[in-house]
Amino acid sequence: MPTHFHFLVHSKSDDAPNIRKSIALLLSSYTKAINKRFHRHGSLFQPRTKAKEITDNAYVMTIISYIHQNPLRAKLVNHLEDWQHSSFRSLIQMRRKEWAAQDNIFSSLFDSAEDFKKFSEEMIECVRKEFWI
Repeated sequence: MPTHFHFLVHSKSDDAPNIRKSIALLLSSYTKAINKRFHRHGSLFQPRTKAKEITDNAYVMTIISYIHQNPLRAKLVNHLEDWQHSSFRSLIQMRRKEWAAQDNIFSSLFDSAEDFKKFSEEMIECVRKEFWI
């Protein structure tokens, strides 16, 4: 997204505080690199980055759907698979598997890439367009 991003992390560890610290360190390092490259200073991410532990599979499915629908709802693309900067195309096997955790998602939530794509497209219709971004 031009103004923000979503990052869903699946961890086999129960150490949520350390995962949060690691992500904060990643974002801080990224900010420092951008600031150095473009001779700027200050915060790059506003407001404060949010992190939430998700333990319910139904909520994970909602989050995955929300993340992938963002560009569509913002009218940046006409189809979920048109957004180049998300894992959606990898998850539905339109491009080679990259670092998206395809196996983890499908093994616990979906039977196949086709089921994931069908679910994602059905979820678009669940929210009325007047509530889109």
